[in-house]
Amino acid sequence: MENTRTGLRETLRRGLIGSAAVAIACLGAGCDSNVGIEGTDYSAKSDRPAVSTTAATTTVTIAPAPPSTSAPAEPDPDAVAAVATVRRYLSRSIGSPVDQASGNPLVCAATPRDWDPDGTGTLTTPPLAANPAGLPRLKSFAEESIKAELPRDGYISVTASVTDRAGNTQNRTFTLKSGTEGYCIGDVSE
Repeated sequence: MENTRTGLRETLRRGLIGSAAVAIACLGAGCDSNVGIEGTDYSAKSDRPAVSTTAATTTVTIAPAPPSTSAPAEPDPDAVAAVATVRRYLSRSIGSPVDQASGNPLVCAATPRDWDPDGTGTLTTPPLAANPAGLPRLKSFAEESIKAELPRDGYISVTASVTDRAGNTQNRTFTLKSGTEGYCIGDVSE
C-alpha cells in the first residue's frame, strides 16, 4: 500500500511539474496572445520565443532582444547645474571666465556655518570659504572629464581632471551645496 502511495505521489509530482513547465513556456511565448484575439496581427517573424512541446520535454528557444530604440535618459538637472558651477569655477581659475553675468556665487560663503556634507549634525564653515587657496593655481582642466554623482541631502560631488602650473595632472573632487542661488562649491579634495 505504501509503495502504491509513493508511486502515485511521484506520478502526480511529475505531472504537476510538467504541466507547470508547459504553462510557463506558453505564457512566456505569448501563447495566450497569439490565438483568437481580434485586432492583433502577428507576423511570422515575431520576437516571441519559439516553443516546441513533446510528451517528455519542453524546449524554449529565445531569440535575442532587438536593440533598444528608446531615447537616452534625461540628465539630472541638479547634476547639470553642479557641473556648470564647477566648469565656471575652473574656467575662472585658468583665466578664461565664462558666464560672468551670472550673479550666482561659485564658492559657498563662510557664514552662516551650515556645512555638513556627511550628515553628522555638526555644522561648520565650508573648507573652501575658510581657505580660498585650497586649489593650487591651474594651467588647464579636461572639460570632458567633469562628472557629477547623484545628489544626496542637498550636496553633490563633481570630479574633474585638472593640471596645475607645474604640469601635474590630478583628479579633484568638488563638493557642492544646494542653496537658494543654485550650487556653490564648499570643498575641493584629491
